[in-house]
Amino acid sequence: MIKLTPVTAPLLPVIAAHGLTDLARPKVACVHYATWCFAIPLSRKVTTCAFCAASVFHLSFDLGPFFSTLLHAAVAIIAWVSGNDVAFNAFMYYFALIHVPLHYLREYRKGNRMAVLLPLCLGFSLMPLGPKTFLMTDSIQKLIIAHISATSDWYWHRRHAKTAHSGAT
Repeated sequence: MIKLTPVTAPLLPVIAAHGLTDLARPKVACVHYATWCFAIPLSRKVTTCAFCAASVFHLSFDLGPFFSTLLHAAVAIIAWVSGNDVAFNAFMYYFALIHVPLHYLREYRKGNRMAVLLPLCLGFSLMPLGPKTFLMTDSIQKLIIAHISATSDWYWHRRHAKTAHSGAT
């Protein structure tokens, strides 16, 4: 169980709500969420390894692969030196100040304005209800992997389409 700080507790609903942008592409979201949350049976260790790898990959859209790996390594060092609570809370600052705004900006640029507005309003309205503790279960890790997978699906298709239109192979 992770103990959140008085500052990070209200951030959790804002951070969690950003995954709702996946609903702008319901068919894609259904495939990814059904696959990761229900169809693929994974052990606890494999789930956590997949979660960590997916997180490094996902944050590479914000920072690039090198700095995403560096950020994750820094959080691992913080956890080793100061404990999981401190590391998780530090990671929450990154998510609230960098990842979530960049995620919303990417969605906005795709034309998904309502997909940005609704989760943003929901997240901010739930801030006073932010929990004092958080338990990162296998189910939550799979839910986050599904979000990463659904988001990455769009980026892969976009990148592939650009390559196809440019005549490159």
